[in-house]
Amino acid sequence: MTNIGIGVSDDYLSQFQKHSTEGYVTSYTLEIDFFDEGKVIGVINIIFDVIGYGVEGFDGGIDISYQVMYFQDPLNQEDYLDDNEAFIYIFSNYGNDIMNVVDLAYDALDDFYMKGTPLSQFANHFK
Repeated sequence: MTNIGIGVSDDYLSQFQKHSTEGYVTSYTLEIDFFDEGKVIGVINIIFDVIGYGVEGFDGGIDISYQVMYFQDPLNQEDYLDDNEAFIYIFSNYGNDIMNVVDLAYDALDDFYMKGTPLSQFANHFK
C-alpha cells in the first residue's frame, strides 16, 4: 500500500435520528473511504449532531464525532489496525484532507439550517 487515496461516499450527508435530548434536532453521517488500487481498504464515518437550530432557547450548533469502521494495516495487508491505531494512522496521514471535507460539510449543514440552502450544494464539491 503506497498510494492510498480518499473519497467521499456517494451517499454524501445521510440523515438519521440518533437520540432525543433537549435541543437535539437530527444527525447526519458522512462516510470517507480509503482506497488502494481501486480497492476500499478503510472506512471512517463522520457524524454531525445538529443541535438547537429552530429550538427555542438554544443557539444552533453542530457536534462532530468520528467512528473508524475498519482500516487495513499498511504494513501487513492481511491484518486490520485496531480502532485506536487506525484513528492515529488516518489522522496523522490524512487529517488535513479529512478536515477540509468536515469544514465543507459543517458549512453546508449550517447554511441549510440558517439560510435554507439545499444540502445538494455539498455534494457538488465532489462531482
